[in-house]
Amino acid sequence: MKPCKANTRQKVVDVFWRIARYVGRPWTWPASLLEARGLRVVVCVIAGVLSMVLAIGLMVFTEHRTNLTARAVGRLMAATNSLRRPDGAAWTQIVAQDSVGASLEARPAQWSGAEGSLPEAVAGARFEVDRDTPGGLPRSLDIYRIPLTEADRRRREGPEVVRSLSTYTTGLRILRIAWLPDSRFARRAADEADAVLRASDLPQSSGFEIPDITGVGLPDSSDDAIKARLVGEEIDRLRVRDRQKLTDDFQAGLIYHISVGWGLGRYEGQVEYDDPATPRVSFELSLSDLSQALTGPQAAR
Repeated sequence: MKPCKANTRQKVVDVFWRIARYVGRPWTWPASLLEARGLRVVVCVIAGVLSMVLAIGLMVFTEHRTNLTARAVGRLMAATNSLRRPDGAAWTQIVAQDSVGASLEARPAQWSGAEGSLPEAVAGARFEVDRDTPGGLPRSLDIYRIPLTEADRRRREGPEVVRSLSTYTTGLRILRIAWLPDSRFARRAADEADAVLRASDLPQSSGFEIPDITGVGLPDSSDDAIKARLVGEEIDRLRVRDRQKLTDDFQAGLIYHISVGWGLGRYEGQVEYDDPATPRVSFELSLSDLSQALTGPQAAR
């Protein structure tokens, strides 16, 4: 009986081993496949890429939830702020914004409370300003004149009148220092210079009609030099005349919209009239010009 039991036990063990080898055989396939060097390289590259993607995703998620990097950069900039030089365009703009904000807070518009003390444009309309930032130098600024009916004028309150007066004064200062480009007057100035030369019987040069307003250079002949000087003087005269007309029209309530926006290194603006038939007028402002317009005296004259 004992030999029989031993044989039976051995057979059972052999069967279990065969089953175990059969079941475990698929798990040996990856090991055998990885013996090829090229496949191991591909697997390593894929694993590295996945690790980088997971690491970057974890960093982005952590920054989004905690702002650790932004806080570290902010602490570094605050610690080294005293070491940076107080110059450059960014520094100039920051200082200008701070001065504008402080000035606007410190200089409220003044109004005596009498209807007759208001400028003509403010007496019959409400002025509103739309700017992208509440303080400092804006990147865009719009001033609107909204006419009022007789009933609206009777219901006007002091705070609204003061705001309109302040906005009106800002628009007036912008137009008083607006720079009208030379190209606006070049043709008229050249025609006027030709008329002056014909009246004075000076010799006329050929091939020179409009002065070089780009600063590249002018012809060397004395005739052209005389004409260039006449044109330059005429452009200056026309610029002063047209700028004065703009301010007069604004004070008379003929202009309903002044827009100013930051362009290529300067502010560019447009003036629109109530009358659609009147063409728009384009002008330019430097950063310091707009800062001066926003920080000037608030009281209207």
